[in-house]
Amino acid sequence: MRPSIAVATLLTAALIAIPTAASAKGAMAASVGNTLIVDYGEEGKLTFKLKADGSFTMMPPTGAPISGHWLADDNYMCTITTKPVPKPGNADRCERILYPNKKVGETWKQVDSYGDPVTITIQRGQ
Repeated sequence: MRPSIAVATLLTAALIAIPTAASAKGAMAASVGNTLIVDYGEEGKLTFKLKADGSFTMMPPTGAPISGHWLADDNYMCTITTKPVPKPGNADRCERILYPNKKVGETWKQVDSYGDPVTITIQRGQ
């Protein structure tokens, strides 16, 4: 896990095809209104909550909450961190969606954008 920790902290690609978070259909639909739990093994777990209004909250293993706004299309999910105020160049991040069509309750393994192995679960509710 890298310093910005945001497995799901993402932005450039979303600016190309600006979708609305509230209409989250397709690849991210199951995540909206639920909780993504990203398990980094010995480094700890990150929880990521996407809200239909386009906001998100995240709790990294460090225990320091992070929040901001998110956008997604069928290929990329991006976030813009607003709290705490990020260091220059660390406010936004986009990641390719590697888990299309997952459902609430599913768990799978993948590699995050930094090349770190993670296990992700979509848990019902926030």
